[in-house]
Amino acid sequence: MSLSESLQTRLILVALACALTSPPADAAEDGERWGQWRGPDRDGVASQFDAPEEWPRELAAAWRIEVGDGHSSPLVDGEEIYLFVRTASGEALEARSLASGELLWSVGYEQEYEPISVAASHGKGPFSTPVLAGGTIVTLGINGVLTAWSREDGARIWQVRSEDLFGKPRPFYGHASSPLVVGDRVYAYLGGPGEGALLAFSLADGSEVWRRAGDGPAYGSPTVIEAHGERQIVTLSQRRFLGVRLEDGELLWELPFQVTFDSGSITPLWVRDLLVISAGKVPLQAYRLVEREGSMLPVEAWRNDAVHLGMSSPVPAGDRLWAFSEKKSGQLVAVSLANGEVVWEGPARKGDSAFLTLAGDRLMNVYSSGEMEVFDVAADEPVLLGTYRLTEDHEVWAHPAFVGDSIVIKARTELARFRVRP
Repeated sequence: MSLSESLQTRLILVALACALTSPPADAAEDGERWGQWRGPDRDGVASQFDAPEEWPRELAAAWRIEVGDGHSSPLVDGEEIYLFVRTASGEALEARSLASGELLWSVGYEQEYEPISVAASHGKGPFSTPVLAGGTIVTLGINGVLTAWSREDGARIWQVRSEDLFGKPRPFYGHASSPLVVGDRVYAYLGGPGEGALLAFSLADGSEVWRRAGDGPAYGSPTVIEAHGERQIVTLSQRRFLGVRLEDGELLWELPFQVTFDSGSITPLWVRDLLVISAGKVPLQAYRLVEREGSMLPVEAWRNDAVHLGMSSPVPAGDRLWAFSEKKSGQLVAVSLANGEVVWEGPARKGDSAFLTLAGDRLMNVYSSGEMEVFDVAADEPVLLGTYRLTEDHEVWAHPAFVGDSIVIKARTELARFRVRP
């Protein structure tokens, strides 16, 4: 294995990407909530974050505590944080106070897992981010254990194990795709290398509603869109990019999509009738869904061979797409949604990956190093408003939560809250 392939193998673990854009259940309710992977609509847009016009010169943590390991992103709802972590014997879901980080309750199950040697530096997971739906929280563990818990006290409602369905508990690097809730159903891609299925389960009792069998799951998370009157789940699988009807699991369209290091880890983005996707060394590309002879067909709108997103999912802002390309050893770029051309690029060698979040015309870019840059992206040339160190000793491989006046960030075994207003 070459050095570049080894690096890609190492990096694939964190897909949280990994880790969905018609709003899922509860996404549009009032209140301050970061209830799933990449925010309210799974597109990196922090619609409930009160970003200041002028950022402070420094950000000091309101509190910082030690927690369990893993790359799962924190959820925030009102005055509570929900965190999915590794414990000494397995995986646990925790509820903590937003005000202090104090543990309110913790529940879990035993779960052994040994990562492959090239991925050992990223630990034993979990990598998947939970989803909050009303009074229920759904988690997906590293071995494909899908569990619904009561938000009130953590009581287990139901549990489904990928190994029981397929005999193959996990993808090569472990499950990283984040489950999706729409209405009264939970959607998750389970299985292992070469064999799996996108499945719909009842949120109430975990019973299977439908399955779309195929190859194994990817590390990126699904999204929901509506095109030509069809609500559909768009996702990567191990070797395909596909759209599946939300109601019954019927396959609407598919495209071959293969990367060199097992599978992709990007969450597809639906913006201005374009499906935007990239992964590993696969170029950034956009498709339109066209009706043709009673079928739906993805037709390439543009492609930029000079931009590869690796693991970092992009965010839309006006007529641009902001993205973190793995080219030039990590570089922030702005891409025209009209033709895919790069219209602005930042300095090179910024790091392995980044988590991008947009609030109004403020772009918060958190690098895996733990540094955050904040830009004003209202004009053609972005203006750097501030640079902040958010972590002390750990890298960041979990998407931070931006809600209210708070940034809640998970960095390996550390959890911290920052407030952007006095």
